[in-house]
Amino acid sequence: MVRLRDAEAAGRRDRIALWLGSLAFVAGSLPLPCPHLSAYAQTAANPSPTPVIDHITIVRENVFGAQEKRVGIMGDSRLFIAHPWGVKLATLTGPDTLDIAGWANRIHFKTQPSVIESQLLFRPGQPLDYSLLEETERNLRALGFLRDASVTDQLTSPGHADVTVLTQDAWTLIPVAAVSDIGGANVTGAIGIGESNLFGFGKSAEYYLSDERYRDVNFAGYEDPGIWGTHWHLAAQGSEDSDGRTRGALLEYPFWSLGVPDSVGAFVGHVSDQERLFSQDGNQFRRWQTAASFDAQHSFEADRDLVRRIGLRYQFWTDSFANPPPPATNRAFGLEPRHTSALELAWTEWHPDFVKAFYLDKLGHPEDRDVGWALQTRLGYSPSVLGASRSEFVIGASASRAMHINDHTYGWLWLQTSGREGGGKVHDGFVTLEGIGYQRLADLFHHDQTLVADARTDLSSGLYRDHEFVIGSDDGYLRGYPVNYLAGTRRMVFHVEDRVELVEDLLHLVSLGIVAFGDAGEVWGRGRSLSRSNMLAAVGIGLRFSSTRAGAQIPVRFDFAIPLFHHAGVSPADFSTGSGQEFGTFGQPYASDGNSIADPENLAPDSEASPYSNASPFTIPGSSLSNY
Repeated sequence: MVRLRDAEAAGRRDRIALWLGSLAFVAGSLPLPCPHLSAYAQTAANPSPTPVIDHITIVRENVFGAQEKRVGIMGDSRLFIAHPWGVKLATLTGPDTLDIAGWANRIHFKTQPSVIESQLLFRPGQPLDYSLLEETERNLRALGFLRDASVTDQLTSPGHADVTVLTQDAWTLIPVAAVSDIGGANVTGAIGIGESNLFGFGKSAEYYLSDERYRDVNFAGYEDPGIWGTHWHLAAQGSEDSDGRTRGALLEYPFWSLGVPDSVGAFVGHVSDQERLFSQDGNQFRRWQTAASFDAQHSFEADRDLVRRIGLRYQFWTDSFANPPPPATNRAFGLEPRHTSALELAWTEWHPDFVKAFYLDKLGHPEDRDVGWALQTRLGYSPSVLGASRSEFVIGASASRAMHINDHTYGWLWLQTSGREGGGKVHDGFVTLEGIGYQRLADLFHHDQTLVADARTDLSSGLYRDHEFVIGSDDGYLRGYPVNYLAGTRRMVFHVEDRVELVEDLLHLVSLGIVAFGDAGEVWGRGRSLSRSNMLAAVGIGLRFSSTRAGAQIPVRFDFAIPLFHHAGVSPADFSTGSGQEFGTFGQPYASDGNSIADPENLAPDSEASPYSNASPFTIPGSSLSNY
């Protein structure tokens, strides 16, 4: 039996149950109920025989919990109530006056019970399997409309147990009114609105107008990760831009948990815009791309420790190029139209090992990290008889290996390669190798501190003319220098960053942190040589801001950097903003701010955003909706 309980009532009943259980234990007439801290932290051996689940209780908390609603967002802050003016503010924002927490809860549509229940991997009457409790907790926490979740069990009698699923809603109605400095005095802005939990059913819709670095964007998108209560996933988006347009649609039945046996999906998309080659001084060209793909995969082994999948994938895309419209007069750099029609065989070998970590890339929010290893390969053939520009073999592969020494030391090594072979030549081939390490340090004046080091190199052979590796602020991984400052066919970058959390859940709204960092790197190729005189490096400090009422709680960056090597076009100091950490995102070799060539034609599995990021390797939490 699956039961629904109100969060406030659940708190009172739990206290009564604990009191009665304690009396029963003292009297010796009944066993003491033993609530575990979390299924994720469960370490005790399973009793014999394995308990059977009798009841499942779903407890849904709103954006602000009962305690926060009762005292207000400032009522329990020692920083404020220690001063008379703070007491006045707490009273003003509290439940008897403005009631900010209460009004937020009233406006927000709480997640529907059916949405939570659809994610459960266990049912009443089944044996209690702690691995399924752990996976359910991870999957719930990965949903963008929940800020946290826990799944706990309680033994009610020998051979019987109850399970409680607690979810905490995130604030999901986001009015967009933003101004961003992406480095090099490049200011962008946007206005619009987005909702990632429409009427509590977990569906997303967004619309915004944006003034980007290279174009104006008018964007709309819709995503439904559970069509009609199933696990079919639909995403559709489109934009009308000042230099073109984008269209995209995805329909799939994904691997939404480790044990799902089959997956199938199809994608169609179109992009037309004005691109730039930063290795050619930012000269412009017109580009049209139409793409379509279909894939089907089957898991012939899938459990908590080992996942093996085999799949078949077909993808087709065309790329066309032309000179930019007047008044530009430069040539289109000799770019030739390309057509790919590839049938590929895919293989996945994954040994997942998830842990719940803290203070790696987020400010105190739980981070579900895979510390196992994974390999995904794709091998196929693109024949001219199916419409390809030339017959060639295509290959793509991604691999990851983690090191988890203890709860204070983590490391990951990523490898990605992609390319084509035809006529005895390699075309558009690259290899990316990246390693990142996290070391929790001693608290700095009672504040959590993490040291992060990262190194990445991108090498290539026969890159298409419109593909290049950039360096600079934002997608170029190097703060202190202009966006898309330099580009070439090879790249290396290094980072070291000391992250300190200042305040966690201030006013039950935000967490704050500071960083000190050093970045260094270089690109070469296409007329630029690798030499000491061409090296780029910068040091700086930054502020991190994270909304604790949001879902993913991705930090917002405010960085101030000073270049150590000055070159033409570089300011003595640079200020930049952004979302997420500056480095540490696997793959995406061609990423460059404002160009749509960031994703297409990478034949290797890449770090794609997915609502089901814990069910497949090389995916990251987030919406499948994307634009420039």
